[in-house]
Amino acid sequence: MLQAVRALIWVALAIPVIRMMKGPWWEAGLAVALLFSVLMGALLLIPQDIMPDAIRMAHFAEVTSSNFLFGWIVVFILYYQRPLKGRIGAKAYS
Repeated sequence: MLQAVRALIWVALAIPVIRMMKGPWWEAGLAVALLFSVLMGALLLIPQDIMPDAIRMAHFAEVTSSNFLFGWIVVFILYYQRPLKGRIGAKAYS
């Protein structure tokens, strides 16, 4: 149940970014991927007493790369779920 709520929060963050972008779909993918990466990885840049530096930086690389990929996947799924009616006859950007 917690994961379903988290998924809805991430989608709620991605939808406004996707709608704002007017260029090719990959620009929205890059924007969402960077947004997800920064949001999840920023706190791992701050030194902590709880986690040693080597582990913290390894976890930073893991979290930012996985969230970057997750952002691309979210945009890919949400972008291609749009109705075809608005895209028929439109100039292809991809």
